[in-house]
Amino acid sequence: MATFRRQQTGTLQSTDTCTPCLYSIPLCYSQTSSNDLCCGNPTPVTVYILTGQTFDGANPATVLYQSDGTLAADGYYSDDVTCSAPPQ
Repeated sequence: MATFRRQQTGTLQSTDTCTPCLYSIPLCYSQTSSNDLCCGNPTPVTVYILTGQTFDGANPATVLYQSDGTLAADGYYSDDVTCSAPPQ
């Protein structure tokens, strides 16, 4: 984790830790079930993960966040289902 120091009125303040940086990713979401996510009518959502992480890949995220840095809702998320009307 990166650190920083602030200089204020000629005095260098103590070392502090940077807040983790988040970036947004679009996903599909269902609070109900994986079946609803994959076969029903999932909701499009934007969630946030730490910079350098992926939803599903080489460095997968372990937590999803909301824009304010709090935890995203519990439920089922996907980056490869369609967030629209259920399949016919």
